[in-house]
Amino acid sequence: MTPVTSRPLILSVARTMIVDRRPANVASIETSRVSSATRRLNLTLLNDATVPAIPVIATNAHQITISMFGAMSMRSKAILAAAAASVVLRLASAFAAPQASAARVVDEKILREYTGVYRWAQGGFVYLQMWEEGSGFGKPMLVAFDESGEVRTLYPTDRDQFFTGIGFALAAPAESRIEFQRDRIGRIASLTWRGDGTTPRTARRVEVETREDVRFSNGSIQLAGTLISPATRGRHPAIILVHGSGAQNREQMLPFARFLVRHGIALLGYDKRGVGGSTGDWNTASFDDLAGDAVAAFEYLRTRRDIDPAQIGLLGVSQAGWIMPLAAVRMKELAFLISISGPGVPASETTID
Repeated sequence: MTPVTSRPLILSVARTMIVDRRPANVASIETSRVSSATRRLNLTLLNDATVPAIPVIATNAHQITISMFGAMSMRSKAILAAAAASVVLRLASAFAAPQASAARVVDEKILREYTGVYRWAQGGFVYLQMWEEGSGFGKPMLVAFDESGEVRTLYPTDRDQFFTGIGFALAAPAESRIEFQRDRIGRIASLTWRGDGTTPRTARRVEVETREDVRFSNGSIQLAGTLISPATRGRHPAIILVHGSGAQNREQMLPFARFLVRHGIALLGYDKRGVGGSTGDWNTASFDDLAGDAVAAFEYLRTRRDIDPAQIGLLGVSQAGWIMPLAAVRMKELAFLISISGPGVPASETTID
């Protein structure tokens, strides 16, 4: 097509409106970032020529300017407008969101001050913990796990002030601002979560669990972990968190089961061999060796007066689907086993690390 003078088309959109369907005459829609306020769209029509790339510019929170280039028929323009609208409605919130501030580098010890359980004023809980999944081994970030299923990394900008991006481990564009409040003696007491275009939410820090650093051994291997228990008296059922592949610490599996603590179940997470406070080397350990570590955790829990020895089970992800059965046959008193995304084929038929 021969380029002609662009003629902008103004679309008014509702920020909260989400359109998932693509118009029937549009074969594909691709987007690419041009700047903090601009996305470029490529649309391919089923019954017409390819429409050239067009810039989509957010002029304000509720209006999008689309400059259309090329000699196009009215029919093509109508299809283009419909297609662009379906994409623009989804992009509008991202454009309107505040841009991410520069995150500060903060010592892990300081970030851990914010970890814990928070209860929303409207009901429900959000759990803040250090997690390495999105940042790499040895580089934990402060991450919020909401019981609604949303997961966001909190990036610090100042003392008690953070922001989040539009997804886990995505810092830009900024989606929400979080500010923590302290009590009279300087302890973290609550947080306020301000999302773009939404009513601020407040969550108070609650003490529904206790934490205890523990150690146990499997032969010459010393394993270090943390036992998180309900803040209630009596004997509790317990779950041992078994690692997947790779270098994983005691907190790696915690998000999958943290909510169980407030339902009366204790959780034991431990550092894999050669990780954190545990000795040994997971790289040279066999599946039987790793299963033995889970057995050692089981035997340790059975010695505690605050744990019900008849209600101890295992929960693991991925590679743990091979390790937990090996451990289970060595523990006749094991109450249950929960495998998440466990393998469905023998280890010899898949990649092992």
